[in-house]
Amino acid sequence: MTARRMMAVLGAVSVLGLAACEPGGGHPAGPAAAGTVTASAPGSAPSRTAPAPEKTQTAGDAPGMDCTPPALAEGDHVVIPTARPTQGIMFAWPASFRCDPGGGHYKENGRKLTYLFAPDAKAQLVTDTGEYRSVLIGDLWTHIGDCLDGGANVQPPLSCSTYPGYEIAVNTKGEITAIKELWHS
Repeated sequence: MTARRMMAVLGAVSVLGLAACEPGGGHPAGPAAAGTVTASAPGSAPSRTAPAPEKTQTAGDAPGMDCTPPALAEGDHVVIPTARPTQGIMFAWPASFRCDPGGGHYKENGRKLTYLFAPDAKAQLVTDTGEYRSVLIGDLWTHIGDCLDGGANVQPPLSCSTYPGYEIAVNTKGEITAIKELWHS
């Protein structure tokens, strides 16, 4: 196969991937293939990779390749922090799920809001393996700030997501009682 033909095939596959999601972030007409096919050098066969391993998360699980939003606990919603939280205050945008060729992500939606943390708030960060780790609220604030600063100070097994979404639960006063970093949000 010539290089020009290979580029045409890759372009068509890209367009089909974009067409799988409805405009406005809706759900696609059908599921995506289980594996991923990658282009190889001209004259050689394409290689197939295995599907991504299942994560052990429940609420806030990684978005599906079919643009299915992650399951959230009842009453929870997703926010995207805009600055390092300090002294019990976090500034964040509310977020909504958007479909994209990579399976989807959370994107800011609306005006920036101010959130207070309840005195007994619980925090969890996700590790590179997709498992949650309970952390002190101060450690969560540091992690959010470090990720917003580019992630250079974040130590494995923690990392920063391209789309830094956090699932939050709030009490009747609107204070954050639980906050959980989302895997590939």
